[in-house]
Amino acid sequence: MASNYERGRYTEYKAIRHLKKEGFFYCTRSPASKGMFDVVGVGVGGGILLQLKRTKRKRLVPSMYAKDFDSIQKWVDSLPVLPNNIRVEFWVMRDGIRKFTKIRFYKNKKPKIYEGNDEDVRL
Repeated sequence: MASNYERGRYTEYKAIRHLKKEGFFYCTRSPASKGMFDVVGVGVGGGILLQLKRTKRKRLVPSMYAKDFDSIQKWVDSLPVLPNNIRVEFWVMRDGIRKFTKIRFYKNKKPKIYEGNDEDVRL
């Protein structure tokens, strides 16, 4: 049985592999970080800042991540400008489900789920 650290590390490496397939040529993780972002990716077209979570639940329950969503949204809103080529996202990996559930944050807008999700999830 894997420890929570090992499960989290696996999730970070899986996200990095996914980003490299999307065309990000430089990706790094912040191991054992207590910061806001776990993975940072840089590509020709821009960059991405990711906060990752892993859960054993089959259904996504957004209220579980309300504090995380609030802190990321406050950070995004505090920026003078969020360039169009920089993405700020929160990805959740659920055990038994192959795709990440991805939530993208926008300046002064509500975050949106955009890929690999349950249709009934509401933010």
